[in-house]
Amino acid sequence: HGSTVDAVARLATSAARDAAAGDDCRMVWGSMSPVGATLGGGAEYTGAYERTAADYVAFHRPRIDALLDAGVDVLLLETFPRADEAVAAVTAVAEAYRERPGDLPPVCVSFTQASKQGADDDGRPRTGSGDATMTAALRQLSNFPFVRWIGANCCTPTAVTELLETWAREGVVQSAWINAGCEATAHQWRHVPRGLALYPNSGERWVGTPEDPGRGHWDASHLPSDEADVGKRLVAHWRKWEGPLHTIAAESKSPMSVVLGGCCRTYPEDIAALRSAVMRPVA
Repeated sequence: HGSTVDAVARLATSAARDAAAGDDCRMVWGSMSPVGATLGGGAEYTGAYERTAADYVAFHRPRIDALLDAGVDVLLLETFPRADEAVAAVTAVAEAYRERPGDLPPVCVSFTQASKQGADDDGRPRTGSGDATMTAALRQLSNFPFVRWIGANCCTPTAVTELLETWAREGVVQSAWINAGCEATAHQWRHVPRGLALYPNSGERWVGTPEDPGRGHWDASHLPSDEADVGKRLVAHWRKWEGPLHTIAAESKSPMSVVLGGCCRTYPEDIAALRSAVMRPVA
């Protein structure tokens, strides 16, 4: 219901502002999930559903309006398993922006990402972000000036590493995203460099029950003993990300920004460890 969505968005935004009181550098990102998150059975990971573009727009538009009315600093479309839904959701954002004057928040679009085997460590197949469909979607998204970040979340750190290595090797991000579209055009978001958002989960495996994949427990028994600590695990993978990120940045025609963090089963102390590693002095 629209009134409930509006109330939740305002309450959550207000709570985030209160939590960040006194820190002018903090930003409130308003999160929007895909249609699959409402369907159950892990559909937000598998992408095993299909709607028309109009259906996707109708689903996302009320949430977009609620988050804009609440005053978020960034619109975050996250955990999208389907490229067509992401493009439709961004089209809904464009529709909303045409109706609103003044300064409007930039947008981040983040996808689930499959491992090389086409399934993540929990065994669920995912549409993934490294195929031809995704490349075509990146080219479409590049035409929306307010979309400033694309990336991957709610997958293992290993899957993010594989994605970055693929992007750096094949030049997908550079040609289809950062160097494409409307970057030569003056617009209100041009002060925010286009870039990537990378925030995987802890790397643990979800073990669901046969009767209900949504019920179960997290398992870390498959992880190396030296990665038992989630913060250390994120730091270890960050060091694997640095090379591909440098390659992508070097081949980009404009400055590039990178947003880093954690998704499921990551906690403030884990993000703090990652931040310390990223901000370490360069010799």
